[in-house]
Amino acid sequence: MKNEKPEIIIEQKVLLSQILEKLNEMDHKIQSLSSIVDRVPEIISDITNTMDQYATQIQLQNQDPEKRIEDSLTLLNRLTQTETISRLQILLDLSEQLPNAVSDMANIFDSLMRQASEKGIDVEERCNKVQNLLETASSPEVLDFAYQAIETTKQSEDIITFAVDQVDDWMRFLTDNGLDINTLGKEGTQLLSVLYSAFNETLQKPIPRVNAFGVLKAMSHSDFQKFIGLLIETGKKIGKNLPDSKTS
Repeated sequence: MKNEKPEIIIEQKVLLSQILEKLNEMDHKIQSLSSIVDRVPEIISDITNTMDQYATQIQLQNQDPEKRIEDSLTLLNRLTQTETISRLQILLDLSEQLPNAVSDMANIFDSLMRQASEKGIDVEERCNKVQNLLETASSPEVLDFAYQAIETTKQSEDIITFAVDQVDDWMRFLTDNGLDINTLGKEGTQLLSVLYSAFNETLQKPIPRVNAFGVLKAMSHSDFQKFIGLLIETGKKIGKNLPDSKTS
């Protein structure tokens, strides 16, 4: 030892010191582990008592402990499947994104509220009106009226069906008697259009009073003559289709 260098001696002392610290640390851990090992029987006994109490409670509830364990293992098996884990991972990812989504929605709502305020819209007042409207609409009186209206509507369906049947019968009767409904509707619409146009144009000016001489003067007007011709020709056609009167 006398021939060794001082630096080597110092290094050896430091190394021995570190080894002693490690040994002391290991000794403390062994002692802690020993105390835990000493308590293992007690811990096992507590666990056994807890399991017995749980099994007793399950039996008092008319349930089979073994069946509960099997169900738990089945659930655990399903939870540990790859597909289930993937779905749970997706849910976790969504839960992590949820705060940002809520923040974005809050910002959008604030922006809408600000725009409404700039336009002079009192959102709170409108919400109160909507609330009052919902309360009124859901009142027993309004609901009773709505139910009665629904029942009336059901009855009106039968009335409408009856009316449609009557119209169909009438249309069939006209068709059987040689009347073309489409042509009749088209020509009737044309006649009504002519009458309405003439009547509307006449009301645009003061209507003059006409005596017998005025009627004679109007007879010379070409448009009036066409109107009289229409009346005469129509009268002839009507008279032609009228049945002859029976003489006693």
